[in-house]
Parts: sequence; C-alpha cells; structure tokens
Amino acid sequence: MKALIRTSLAVSLLGTSALWAIAQSPSPFDMSGERAADPAPTAIPSAPATGTRPAAPFQFEPAPPAVAPAPVVVPTQPPVVAPVQAPIAAPVQPPVTAQPPAPAPAPAPIRQIPVAPAVEPEPVEPLITAPVAPPATAPESMAAPQAEPALPANLDRRYIVPFPTMRLEGEMDQRTWAIYLTADQASQAARLDVSFKSAIVVMPEASRLRVSINNEPVLETALSSSESFRDALAMVPPGLLQAGANTIRLQVAQRHRTDCSVPSTYELWTEIDPSATTLTFARGDAPRSLRGMDDLPAVGFNGKGVTSIHVIAPGSNQVTIAPHLLKLVQTLALAGNYPNPVVTVSDGITAPDADGSLTVVLGVASEINSILTNTPADASTRPIVGFVDDARLGSSVLVVSGGNWSQIGSAIDSMASNVDRPANVVRTTINTAPWMAPDVRFLTGSDSFRIADAGAGTQEFAGRRFRTEFAVGVPSDFYAQAYGEATILLDAAYTSAVRPASHIDIYVNDQIAATTRITRQQGGIFRQFPIQVPLRHFKPGVNRIAINAMLDTAEDAACAPGGSTAGGQRFVLFDTTTFVMPTFARIGRLPNLAAFAGTAFPYNRAAEPSAFVMGRTDPSIYSAAASLVARMALQAGRIVPLAPAPATGVGDRSAIFVGTAAQMPANVLSQVRVAESIRTGWRDETGAGNRVVPAATAAGFEALDGALRRPGAEVSQAPLAKTETENTDATFNRWRNEVGGGGIQGQMAGVEGWLQRNFDISFSTFRLRNAEMPAYEPQPKTTLIVAQQASPNGGGTWTVVTAPSEDTLISGIQAISGIQRWPELSGPLTTYSATTDRIESRPLTNFEFVPTQPVSVINLRLIAANWLSSNIVFYALALVGLCIILGVVTTGLLRRLGRRS
Repeated sequence: MKALIRTSLAVSLLGTSALWAIAQSPSPFDMSGERAADPAPTAIPSAPATGTRPAAPFQFEPAPPAVAPAPVVVPTQPPVVAPVQAPIAAPVQPPVTAQPPAPAPAPAPIRQIPVAPAVEPEPVEPLITAPVAPPATAPESMAAPQAEPALPANLDRRYIVPFPTMRLEGEMDQRTWAIYLTADQASQAARLDVSFKSAIVVMPEASRLRVSINNEPVLETALSSSESFRDALAMVPPGLLQAGANTIRLQVAQRHRTDCSVPSTYELWTEIDPSATTLTFARGDAPRSLRGMDDLPAVGFNGKGVTSIHVIAPGSNQVTIAPHLLKLVQTLALAGNYPNPVVTVSDGITAPDADGSLTVVLGVASEINSILTNTPADASTRPIVGFVDDARLGSSVLVVSGGNWSQIGSAIDSMASNVDRPANVVRTTINTAPWMAPDVRFLTGSDSFRIADAGAGTQEFAGRRFRTEFAVGVPSDFYAQAYGEATILLDAAYTSAVRPASHIDIYVNDQIAATTRITRQQGGIFRQFPIQVPLRHFKPGVNRIAINAMLDTAEDAACAPGGSTAGGQRFVLFDTTTFVMPTFARIGRLPNLAAFAGTAFPYNRAAEPSAFVMGRTDPSIYSAAASLVARMALQAGRIVPLAPAPATGVGDRSAIFVGTAAQMPANVLSQVRVAESIRTGWRDETGAGNRVVPAATAAGFEALDGALRRPGAEVSQAPLAKTETENTDATFNRWRNEVGGGGIQGQMAGVEGWLQRNFDISFSTFRLRNAEMPAYEPQPKTTLIVAQQASPNGGGTWTVVTAPSEDTLISGIQAISGIQRWPELSGPLTTYSATTDRIESRPLTNFEFVPTQPVSVINLRLIAANWLSSNIVFYALALVGLCIILGVVTTGLLRRLGRRS
C-alpha cells in the first residue's frame, strides 16, 4: 500500500513539473509572422547637411554597435482612414530639426545605411519627439488599391514621379529630380507615400529603398513585395520642404536571393508606381492657389507624369488666334518647365480638369464672358494676365485677355519676356531638373568638369556590378560622329579580391563606347587614368554617360549561402573623376531629326519666324500643334519664332506642316520623301483586333444566327485579326539570319559582319555616293510620321508631322513628345506605332551642310577630318592623289637640283 502511495505521489510531481516547464518554455519556432507582414518602413531622422557634394547610393555595411534609445518614447496610434488587409505597425514619426533648408538644394552626400546581412530588423516602437500637424494617415504597408480613393476636401495631393513608369535596376540605382511647391504647400504638414514592387529574386532581408527630400532621408523600407505593389509612407519633417525647387531622390540597394554572378544582377529591379507615389498636404479649408507666374512650376503633373495645359478659347475656330496660341503655350511650357506637357484646346467648358492641370482662358473680353463666372472688370480696356478662382472652372485659372487681339498679343509678349532667351545668348546648362537633377552642363567646345559637378559623388561598392551615371549636353551643330574622342580621367580603386577578369565599361546613351580591363591581382588605384570615349554615340541635346564596373571575385564564384551580401567594400569611384570634351567640329546637317529633337534645330536659330502650316483651323489641329511647339520650346530653351501661314504663302523658306495626310498641301509629302498615295490609302488601323460591335448590330447577328442556323450545324466563326508585332523589315532580317549562311551571298554577309564588328566598316562605306531613299509608304499599324527634308529650292527646311486621322495625330504627338520618347527621333524620317509602342527611324545617309559658325581653319580641319572618316573611299583617293602629287613634285625638283648619273 505504501509503495502504491509513493508511486502515485511521484507521478503527480512529475506531471506538475512537466506542466510548469511547458508554461515557462518559449513558443515553438514559427515563420507565420514573418510571412504575414514585412518589416515596416521607417521614417529616417533628419541629419544635418554635410555640404553640397553629390550623393552616393547607400551600400551594405556591417551593422554598427547598438545605440542607446532616445530618453523619451511616446507610443502613438495613427488614425485609420482606409480599410486594410491586415494590421500593420504604426508609422514612425521623425524627430524635428530646427535647421532651415538651404534654397535650391544641390545633391549632397547621404550617410550610408548600415545593414546586417540577412538579419531581420528589430521591431521599432513609434516615436514622437515633437508635435506634428495630424494629417490623415494610411497604413504603412498594404496592397495597391484597384482604384485611387477620393481625396478628402481638406487634403491636397501632389504626384512626384515625372514619368509614366519608373524602374530602378541592378544592385544599385538612383533617380534624382526636382519638384516645385508653392509657399502655401511648403508651409503645410506633408506625408510621403511610395508604392513599389520588386523582382521575386530580390532578397528582402538585404535590399532597401530610400527616399530623400532636399538631401535628407525621409523614408527607408525593405524591398519585400514581389507579387503586387506595396505602399509605404512617412511623415515629412516640418521645415524640410521649401517654396520653389525641392530635390527628390529615390535610391535602391538590391541583392540576389540565390546567385552571386554578374549576369544575375540584371534580374534585379524595383518598379515604382507613379500613380500612388505622392506628397499629401494638410491644407485646411484653403484651396490650392497659384499667386503668380513664378508659381507655374507648382502645377505639377498627374499620375503618369503628364502636365495638361487646357486652353479654353472661344475663338479657336478663327485664324487670328493661331500666332497668339502658339506663343502662349511656348511661354507656359518654359515658365513651368514641365517634363511632359500636353496641350488641349477647346472652345468651351468641358469636364473639370484633374490633378496636374493648368486651365487657361484665352480670348477677348467679349468672348470670355460666357466662360468665366466673373470676368475681370477692366479686361475690355487693357491687357489682362492673372489668376482667378471661378465657380465652374475651379481655382487658379489663368486668364489672358484684353479688349482686342492686339492687347492680348501685348499681354503674351510681357509674359514671354520673362522666360525667353535671345538667339545670340548661348546657354551654359540645359534645364533638366524637373526630370533629371542637377541641370545638364551644355558644352559648345573644349571643356572639362568633375563628375561631382554633374551629380555623381564618391561611391564605395561591395557588389558585383557597379553603375553610376551623369549627363552632358552638346549643341545642334555637333559634328563628330566619325572623328574625335572624349576622355574620362578615372579616379577609382579596387581591392585584391577583384580578379583580373573584371573590367570597367563606359556607356553613352545606352551604347557601349569604351572598356578598360583590370589586370592587377593585388588591387590598385586609378589616378586620372585616361579612358578614350569615341564621340560617335553623342547626339545634339542631352547625352547620358554611364560608368559600369563588372567585378569578378573568388567569393562570388563559390557563392556560399548569403554570399551576395557577404564581404566588404571592393570598389570605389571618386567624385574627382573628370570628363574632358575636346574641340569638335561645328556645322549643321539637314535633314536631321536628331538635331530637331535635341534643340529644335534649325528653327531655334532662324533669324526670321518660320512658317507654321496647319491642316485646319479647329481645336483638334490646334491641340496637336500646340503640344508639338511646347516640346520644341523646352528643347530649344527659348521661344521658337513661328508664324502661322497658309500653304500658298510658304515659298522656299523653312516651315513646319502639321495635319492629317489628306490635309497636306500638294507636293509637300513628296518633297519629304513620303509617298503621295498615303493621302487616300493610309487608314487608321491601330485599333484592329479590338473592334467594338454596336449593340444594334450585335442584336442583328443574334437574330440571323437563330433564324438561319440548321440543327447540328457547326459554328466556324473566324477569329478577330491579331495585332501585328513585327514589320516587314524585321521579318526580312529574321529570314536573312536564318537562311543567309549558304552561298557566296552568305559568305559576303559574313565578311561584312566581321568588318562591322571589328572595324565598324560596312560595304556601304565604300560607295562613292549613297543611293536616294525611295518614298516612304507607311506600314498598316503606323500611327504617326515625322519627316524632314530641304525645301524645293534649298532655301529652307521642311518638317512634316502627319497621321491618318486627327485623333491619331493628337495621340501620336502626345506619345512621342514625352521626355523619355522624344530623344528617339533621328534620321530624315521617324515613325511611331501605337500598336507596338515603337519608334523607328531611317538612317541618315544623304545630307547637306549648313554653316552655323564663323569660318575658321580649326573648324574646317575638324569638319574635313570627320567627313573623310565617314567616306573612306574619298579618303583613299585623296591619299593616292597626294602621293602622286608628291611624286611629281619630287621628280621635278630632282631634275632641276639633282645630279645626272
């Protein structure tokens, strides 16, 4: 019995101990929490500015010792304004700094982000170190909504990405630009929202996104969303925003999940959603208002980066409005410096304008009475330019009016005088800050500058593919595509871990231009090491130059687990690296759409206004023409002198023709090498494959089907035509590559390819004269044609912009005039297809020189050197001729001075 009692007590004690142990043990290992939510983005505390030197993308470093937390920690819960899929940690409020921002901040260095590789960050409690105006906030991370929610009346939203799409690629990448704010916006509390999605191979534990405003980090978060867009937000520290220009910088540091090779870095990307990346202001009850012309840049753009200039002109069917309209839209484009302006002209009130829109009322006082609720009292007696708030049109409506069109012209001239640049004044920079900061340096001859002055700073790198980029501008008469070299004096260093197979590549406009191999095994330093960069890839306007370093190491070849983040810094590029541009030949060439796209050449240099011929005088053609001239003004950096004229009054002077193919004057199409048959044979087929059947017709089909179908009949309806994605030239090239390997023709093609790859020489360079290009006949899916040739007697230049219909003319011009697509224009003819979204150009083979500079021996020598380099047959003939002349002269001298044998 006693033994039984002792056994029972022992079992009871053991059971109690086990239960106690279970209660005290930690919870089992579970990854569901990690899968359910990503690390919350954190708002970065402001740091004092450390100068005006450019910033370097942040890198991965070993984590520093832990820093003691701030003595005051006040938890807070953010107000919820939208439904969320899961509870998310509250946003972190940044500490407030009392430092006032410097005006027009230049890119400055940013502290590198210390990140411990492959370690989850510790949870951070929300902090508030100073009271901040409480705008409505959204959760830090959530799936991108299907539709943009309506903004509360007391908030003001400003889109901040000036492109329809944005993708940051590679192990390190960044974009920098400037947005403009009014004094009212800059003084309000603001919230930054960023929406992003990354490639599935991006390692979220070691990849980060950082957003800085005026050189101060504001938001930083892990790249942990690959299936859908993820939203992150942070409050902007008070006092950081300023009236005028504010620099925005997006940076990523990305690492691959499983691969450590250089090719794997091309799989890394992060896409930013411009429609959900915004600044939101708590503006109270006051509507957004523009107070003067200086506030025009603050109009901004919509979620696709487009600024809509809506001109309401009651007299838009009149011929008299044309010169004033063209000059007005150029003035507005230059004053606002909008990245992607789109002009819409109407003769009455339409739907209310959305975000990123500027509404302009243009007309004499008696005409605008039906448009405005309250017309300015003195508009009928004097020129009027100003902003008004209208009950029907909204706030900040720009009114340009007067008693007659003469007074309206005076009003526009007064506006233009503040933004125009005289033709004889050479600009030193190209104003690219709204889409690429800082402004691009404009070189007109021999010059040099450090890349620090172009926005590229000293950067240390621990990955496999280093990349940094800067830009340089050249004039429209730049002529050095076959002769001359720029030089990059490289200041860089690499460690002994970098193997000799590594190399440094220079890209110009996404074309590889030069490469330098790393040969030392013990590491080394490049100090003003010269890299010659041929000028063949440069073109008039802005040119992007990228420095790439492909770094191969033994650690990457082994690629141990977590190897993509292991190791220290292995490469550094110093901001003392210098770009040196030599003296280059300067002479214009026509036709040349690359110069037209770069600086609006030759119309930007014309002493007298060029003729501007429109197919009709109606709002549709005015809309297309106004969007075109707005882009031309931005590229020229000044108001392009244009004079609307009928086709019969053009003569032999320079002219621009805008209209449908059927509206083009006689012989204009043939003059620019476009087939005259397109007047009647070119139809708008861009919507093929997406036909819409009217309801009545569909009902008729159903009735016929039910009445005529026999029992048991098989339905054999033909499918709709598929969208063509390949044109005839592409099909021909594909077949030539597949079957061109046999016979003499195939062997000759192989020899030509070898010459092209190794010496950049093709059989066409041996021709004494290039053949005339046949008249262009558009493909069925062609949306827009831009063609340029000399006028009939060679006294000017004719440029034609045409489409099969007015709708495609408007949409085509709007599509190609964006800042990302416009530089693709080149050669004597360029086409755009909305179906394939591709721009294609004919090569420039035949052209005429147009003198643009005073005659000088140096310039003539450079022109001759470049021309002879492009025409090697003439160079060889000239060399043979000089040898013959030398032989004849030598023979004559020996006969007179020599001794006979």
